[in-house]
Amino acid sequence: MPFLAIVCVLFINAVFGGAYVFGKIGVNHFPPFLFATLRFLLVAIVLAPFLRINREMLSYWKPALAFCLMMGVGVYSTMYWSLSLANGASAILIGTQLATPIAVLIGVWLLAEKVLHRVWIGIALTMVGVFVVGFDTVILGYPMAFLLVIISASFYAGANVVSRFLRESSISTLNLNAWMALLSCPILLLFSFLSGEPWEQSIIEASWESWEALLYSSLVVSLIGHVGLFTMLNRYSIATIMPYYVFTPIFGILGAIILLDESLTARFIFGAVIAIVGLFIINAKKAN
Repeated sequence: MPFLAIVCVLFINAVFGGAYVFGKIGVNHFPPFLFATLRFLLVAIVLAPFLRINREMLSYWKPALAFCLMMGVGVYSTMYWSLSLANGASAILIGTQLATPIAVLIGVWLLAEKVLHRVWIGIALTMVGVFVVGFDTVILGYPMAFLLVIISASFYAGANVVSRFLRESSISTLNLNAWMALLSCPILLLFSFLSGEPWEQSIIEASWESWEALLYSSLVVSLIGHVGLFTMLNRYSIATIMPYYVFTPIFGILGAIILLDESLTARFIFGAVIAIVGLFIINAKKAN
């Protein structure tokens, strides 16, 4: 890739890494389900002009619906809930990297995909690294948070597998994201009401920092991150783009250190390095 394209891909990964940092800032004030609801409400408003019901969407409505619910409701509800329980974003970010090996395992189980030996090594390294981080003092006192991040990673992996059935369609990323927001928003709002979250007080007392975190989590991640990634994938092969995914947790951890003043233990760093190496092996081989 040209140098400018590499910069763009790295920037997109930085945006995705920052999603966890700003998500943590957001749920430090907003309750998790309310934060997820407001996120998708903003996305739905902005992407409303791109909402379409066409023949292509009707032909692929089952995988599109499954993708929207798993990614929208499943991933974000559990991710923000996990962030609200943990004392930092770094461990949660590393935990979400389980999504890649879980997606490979689902592909083997449901789609009978063949996996090379090196990919199994990458899966093992990623899982070992994540669980080393999980037993670090950063998150050892928050087992529910770590359980939720594993569930979130599983939803993300499932959405990734389902998205393979949409690759042959011409459904645009903007249209799909618009539907995801429209379908997820009322369900997440229901979750917020059922859990008794103080949404009115949270909105009234929200600081500028909280609103900035919400704007980043909704508009920057959706419009710059997702659309930017789709654009790059249209111009370059998956084999070229996939290995750069390893920078998402790296940028996220750096952001947590800078913006959240998180300090990392030697054990955390050791586990994170193992997980990132494993992730790189999986992504590199998946791309080939």
